[in-house]
Amino acid sequence: VLAVGYGVYSESYDITATWAGNGTIAPTGTVPVAFGASAEFVMTPDPLNRIAQVYVDGAPVGRTNAYAFAAVDADHTIHVVFEDWRPPVVTAVDPPPNTADVRASTNVMAEFSDAIDPATVNSNSFRVWATQTGFKDVQYSFGSVIADPDEDFKPGERVVAMATRGITGTNGVPLRPYTWQFDAA
Repeated sequence: VLAVGYGVYSESYDITATWAGNGTIAPTGTVPVAFGASAEFVMTPDPLNRIAQVYVDGAPVGRTNAYAFAAVDADHTIHVVFEDWRPPVVTAVDPPPNTADVRASTNVMAEFSDAIDPATVNSNSFRVWATQTGFKDVQYSFGSVIADPDEDFKPGERVVAMATRGITGTNGVPLRPYTWQFDAA
């Protein structure tokens, strides 16, 4: 640091680069940058992750994978937050796939690996179709999707249930589609 007149002149400034989550920022740590020079930072998420937000001096600047400081004349910070970007998957269904003689008044249910966005659950994103009685309405309840048919399935009726990409996780990632079928008793 040099004293010039009444002010203070610094030959270099520090940019502190940090991150949270699964990924990296390069360069990282405290990076000295000469007065008036520029410095570029590159953010790289780990597989199945993405950049949620980049903050420069505490202010959000978006989901950019690179950021450049130009004509540096002060200390700065850059912080990147990474988030999980795996698709939710169906982990359990009832009735089980390819089951025969399922009770005619049964509900159809699916559970998921991750939290799902309830606003994305509807009769188009979770479809239950019976060969004789048609499509069934669905509802979301505490982490599960349930079709509670207002009409019982017919004896011997084939029922096909489909959880589609229209259902998304709370992270915005579409569901990995899953289809199964069973037969009513």
